[in-house]
Amino acid sequence: MHVPFLYHGSDCVTIRLDGPYQAIMTNQLCSRDYHFICEHFPACAENTFGANCLEKCSETCHGTNNTCDNFTGFCNFGCVDGYGGERCEHRIR
Repeated sequence: MHVPFLYHGSDCVTIRLDGPYQAIMTNQLCSRDYHFICEHFPACAENTFGANCLEKCSETCHGTNNTCDNFTGFCNFGCVDGYGGERCEHRIR
């Protein structure tokens, strides 16, 4: 099974499992307890992401139809020339 990790801040790690599931582990800094949340994210239509697939992928994502990750919105194939960032939201001069 291929399990890439996406880091969100210093106290939360999101693990993307194959298929439509996300496991989110948080380390609560005060108690050092670990909490796990498993969420189901349906396959979104092309060019959409997020809860209920209501958000649009950036128009500056590289590739056909500006595809991005269903969960994070990160561009699958990088950015078009002149843009950077995980969602290609930053103009590079």
